[in-house]
Amino acid sequence: MTTTTALTDTTDDIAARIPPKSRQLWRTLVGISALLLFTIATTIPAIGGINIDLASIVHNWHNGYSKMLQMLQPNFDFLPRTWRPMVETLQMALVGAAASAVVSISLTLWAAKPTNPDGLTRSIVRTMINVIRAVPDLVYATVLVAMVGVGALPGVLTLFLFNIGIVVKLVSEAIDSADHSYMEAGRPARRPQKQKKRS
Repeated sequence: MTTTTALTDTTDDIAARIPPKSRQLWRTLVGISALLLFTIATTIPAIGGINIDLASIVHNWHNGYSKMLQMLQPNFDFLPRTWRPMVETLQMALVGAAASAVVSISLTLWAAKPTNPDGLTRSIVRTMINVIRAVPDLVYATVLVAMVGVGALPGVLTLFLFNIGIVVKLVSEAIDSADHSYMEAGRPARRPQKQKKRS
């Protein structure tokens, strides 16, 4: 009972310290008015705004209404000729992701500091991964289509390269930020070097 009363008193004290919420209506009205004025000003071409013809929008509202009706009544006659390309796309994504995951294992270990103490090779791998990530996937697709032709192969290679950059970066950073005490425990202890006896 005493503990409950103490908790209640503490909650009441905290609630009493919180300042009351401002209920000044004029501030809300000023804010709304300023937002409306700014919105209207952006539609005035004379001061750099966009040219919006509200009369045309009101006059041609039925065009948008008809388009909305068409969107609510989709025609699924295209499905029989599209399911094969959809399955092929999923296969490309699966093969590209699986292949990049397998190749990324070794690259991730080379790019992480705890698993690769050599700074030179680690910097080389990280630089290569940064270059791979810097190139957009559409650029890869364009170049690979020109090299190997149209088909599933350029798509798989594009996804392979794109996924390698993402996976290696994320996993190597996760390894760098993880606790590595178990790795230190598994490393062999260095034997102290024996001092040579002076003759």
